[in-house]
Amino acid sequence: MIAKEWVFLPMVRGFAKGPTAKQLPPVPMRTASPTFTSTPEFTSTATFTPTPTETPPPVPVIKRFYAQPSVILSGQETTLYWEIAGEYDALVLEPGDVDVFGETDYTVSPKGATKYTLVAY
Repeated sequence: MIAKEWVFLPMVRGFAKGPTAKQLPPVPMRTASPTFTSTPEFTSTATFTPTPTETPPPVPVIKRFYAQPSVILSGQETTLYWEIAGEYDALVLEPGDVDVFGETDYTVSPKGATKYTLVAY
């Protein structure tokens, strides 16, 4: 517990008027005890209502992408096949940015080692 006590003495010409500090009668010290009162638990009256948003369509998934035949010599043909799950707006075969939307295969005749990438979006 912390207690503070103040004694004020009137001053006359720089000297205390009245009894000196040794002559002061004992002053009963008042102590304060904290008082606790219970308060009801806080209950929020605000409610949160999320703003409805459109659920984005599922992302397309390229389930299969392969070549038949898988090994060819330079200048020979092979056919690329694919299977896609989900909806998409565009389907592009790279290199060359070839639009293959609505197709499930595409025949190529590479002149050398070539990496083909199918992009659905």
